[in-house]
Amino acid sequence: MNKRVLAQWVANDTSLRLWDNKVIGLFLKRNSKSFSWNVSYRNDSGNKHSIKIGLYPSVTLDAAREAARQHLIGLAQGKDPLSQRKEKKFASKDTIQAYFDSTYSNVLKGKKSGNETAAYFKRHCAELMKLTFLQINAKHIHKWHMDMIAKNLRDSTIQRAYGAFKTLINDAVKKQHITDSPLQSINLDKYHRPEQGVKKVNDRKYLSKEQIFSLINALDLYQDKRRLERSNSRSHGKSQLQSLSDLEYVDFVKPAILVMFYTGFRPSDIRTLKWEELNLNSPSPTIRKALEKNKHKNSEPQTFPLTPEATQTLQKWKKQSANTQNGLVFPSSNGTERTKRFISDPWKKHIRPLAGLPEDFDLYNLRHNFASWLIMSGTDLLTVAKLMGHADTKMVEKHYGHLAPEHKQYALTKAFNMMLHTND
Repeated sequence: MNKRVLAQWVANDTSLRLWDNKVIGLFLKRNSKSFSWNVSYRNDSGNKHSIKIGLYPSVTLDAAREAARQHLIGLAQGKDPLSQRKEKKFASKDTIQAYFDSTYSNVLKGKKSGNETAAYFKRHCAELMKLTFLQINAKHIHKWHMDMIAKNLRDSTIQRAYGAFKTLINDAVKKQHITDSPLQSINLDKYHRPEQGVKKVNDRKYLSKEQIFSLINALDLYQDKRRLERSNSRSHGKSQLQSLSDLEYVDFVKPAILVMFYTGFRPSDIRTLKWEELNLNSPSPTIRKALEKNKHKNSEPQTFPLTPEATQTLQKWKKQSANTQNGLVFPSSNGTERTKRFISDPWKKHIRPLAGLPEDFDLYNLRHNFASWLIMSGTDLLTVAKLMGHADTKMVEKHYGHLAPEHKQYALTKAFNMMLHTND
């Protein structure tokens, strides 16, 4: 197997095991809520056993192969992997500080920011370091998080400290000191801390009509700026660069943001959008796409209607794009998927400032804007949910229901006008 085959199996296959073709006996097992690396072997008595190496993706394919090889080498030397597992279980009773002192401190010495990271542990993680690998759990992490907030530490500092601490734990897994990371699925909760610039989780913003006009204008200003920069470069000895003057779009930024604005798709769904998922020539153009997994209960492909503006944007972009049969709509220069920040970076650096939007209006708020204006125009919650790719109205009711009451009168008046006031 390779990394691409592995990712596709995890995402789409339903079989119980995926066997490696490079290390005999290594396989990835599908569990009810996780994926675990295992190695199958026969002991001296000829009995078949398998032993768990660790969880994917915490343990990578390369790390799993190396661990499996070590198990098989040990077996050839007469060492029983199950006995070694018992030794690891005993090792998990070590304190995290003991592992840091004996092993991880040497790792940090070889890193550029090693001294700074070590200071983070001493300054912020002293209580966590006293715990054993076997003891530490979500309760300890939550208490530590609350202590950090009580000290009025910036959220970025807390996130960095916790990230460094998780890296330490993962190193113990990588070096097979312990089997699995006890922090594998433990993330820090989000809290409303306006004094630290941390937005309330449910604070979902939408654009006013004036801001929408400013956004569209900012996209044009961005294009004008890029055209001028390219023209200057060509006139100063870089004539080999393509002229942008005759292109509808100077790059992916304007069409990608417009598609997100008109569809309410997440940036990740725009990033993975393919031409084969678009039906632009129909009288009723659509996108048929399975939206990002882990974000939707319904991972089956769904059909979404396109507005005339979205259709026109995609048609114009298609005219100047290559590989428009089965390729990505917004690929990187080598045809692969762009990075996760491919829209958010130009949004923060160029579009948001040009539009004069608040700094806390991030790119994702375009999705909230999509839902908010649908509800404020009188669209029923079920239709909004379907247009956003949700299986039911729970998420819409939770986050946008507050927008509906002030528009109920409009919906009621509109309905009865249709019933009672006919055109004679």
